[in-house]
Amino acid sequence: MSTPPPHDSSGPLDHLALRYLRRSLDTPHPTDEPFVLNEHEQQIIRTVRVETIAGAAGLGILGILILYLPQYAWPDFFAPSLVTLGDDLYALPLQTVLFGLLLVYLEIYALLHLNTRAVRIIMAVCQFPRAHDAQYERHLHA
Repeated sequence: MSTPPPHDSSGPLDHLALRYLRRSLDTPHPTDEPFVLNEHEQQIIRTVRVETIAGAAGLGILGILILYLPQYAWPDFFAPSLVTLGDDLYALPLQTVLFGLLLVYLEIYALLHLNTRAVRIIMAVCQFPRAHDAQYERHLHA
């Protein structure tokens, strides 16, 4: 299929380069390589990107609303707690802090789920990892 390198090559680097090119011409290439995206695959990736960004923005807005609306609806529940440290008395918003930490935990969990979904779809579109890959399980868990 390929021709041998010419006998008048100027050095070992030229010989190695020609050997590399000859091998690359002899290797079979699949029709749809994972790093070559057609128009349909690019459209799917764009759609997933827009959905992920919109979902993250929606979760951020929802988190802010859930944090502040209950404070305005039930101000007695979120009243500062009086804490004595030494001889001083401090008013600390403990319920607000605990409620905010709970919301942060839930929002981070939801964002991780949203991003994992996007990565899973993009992996499927890009055909990564390939089923016949020797390190398929490692790539899949990564």
